[in-house]
Amino acid sequence: MKGFQVGVLIFFGIFVFLAVLIFSGAIKIGGKTTEEVTKADKTIDIWGTIPQKNLAKSISVINSKNPNVIIKYTYKDPRKYQSELLEAFAFGGLPEIFLLSQDLIYLYEDKVVNIPFTYFPEATYDETYVRAANIFKKPGGFLGFPLITDPLVMYYNQDLLETAGYTVPPKYWSDLFSYVPQLTKKNDALEISTYGVALGEFTNVNNAKEIFMALMLQLDNAVVVRGANDIYKTTLNVASNISGKPAVQSLRFYTEFSDPQKDAYSWNKSIKNSLDAFTAGELAIYFGLASEYKNIELKNPNLNFDVATLPQVKEINNTITYADVYALAIPKTSPKAQIALGISAQLANGSDTSSIVAASGYAPMRRDIVATPNLPKHTKVFYNSALTSRSWIDPNNDNTNALFAKMFENISSGLDSPEDAVDRANNELRVLFSK
Repeated sequence: MKGFQVGVLIFFGIFVFLAVLIFSGAIKIGGKTTEEVTKADKTIDIWGTIPQKNLAKSISVINSKNPNVIIKYTYKDPRKYQSELLEAFAFGGLPEIFLLSQDLIYLYEDKVVNIPFTYFPEATYDETYVRAANIFKKPGGFLGFPLITDPLVMYYNQDLLETAGYTVPPKYWSDLFSYVPQLTKKNDALEISTYGVALGEFTNVNNAKEIFMALMLQLDNAVVVRGANDIYKTTLNVASNISGKPAVQSLRFYTEFSDPQKDAYSWNKSIKNSLDAFTAGELAIYFGLASEYKNIELKNPNLNFDVATLPQVKEINNTITYADVYALAIPKTSPKAQIALGISAQLANGSDTSSIVAASGYAPMRRDIVATPNLPKHTKVFYNSALTSRSWIDPNNDNTNALFAKMFENISSGLDSPEDAVDRANNELRVLFSK
């Protein structure tokens, strides 16, 4: 038997043993054990933003293996998810398990079960999950079993690249300065008909905040650092060990592509949304999340596109991308916390997890699933990107979107220098962490 297969069998053995302990009540978290569950309350409700149709089959299989418990998954609109959770925490109606993402950690970390490392050692956690999962760790434990991640990758139009004479997509960010002038088609009036890359603006660039975060993380700035006593320190305006202030460097690079005076000019605020431009065959390079792959296929089945890892900073050896991350969290107040923990352990660490990941359209958090052999090319890119992904604790998605949009707008309009815009944004970010 191959080493990979032996490792997987040992891995599953550990988690079968853990699930048995949790279900039996040997590991005490709170709430009832399976023996104490009555017919009336044996349902475990799960809320999440993964479409229900993607998970229906996997949950049905897991339900068939657990006759004493019924898992009921409810899809929530991502645009309303945060407000619905807030209302449920305030007035009741909480599920037993909910998907906790990086932009919900700050809001709910004191309201969910902190699973102790005494029962799931930190070393095991680190060996099991990719590094992006570290965002869920707290002193003495973690906020939920990591399940899926959605890494930022590079989509590219193969026809447009080949027409411009390129057989491979750019590997480094600096490569864009040679690629984009060849890919962009514009007339003497600087009216653009084919866009080389969607960078430079915020409001019409899908994932603009994520792209900026990827640049920051590649330049060794985590944006926010959790200190002692869960005190958060913002580092947006702090210099890194690499060179200068990453935020200033990132802004100068990013906004170059919307400056009509630059050779790299390929985007402006009057252009349609970047995803729409890409699926229309008008945009050569689009930076999107792994979960967008199926949607791109659906929007234009005839589009000849491929996917590659996100470009990197040439002078840095590490490969890093940004990712949204999701864990299965359990409200502290749940009377079924004990059972919910067993279910979440099985969902995230059982033999069916790989099918859940595949059906979701996301990438795995578990290292053993990342190492799955013989994957389709695009899936391999997503899984490899999960391995090199990092994230950040976003205090409030809507507020930080507005904050960064203003930062970009003030620079492009000339109201602020990059240095002043970064200082202002850092102060505003600090305020969000004081609420």
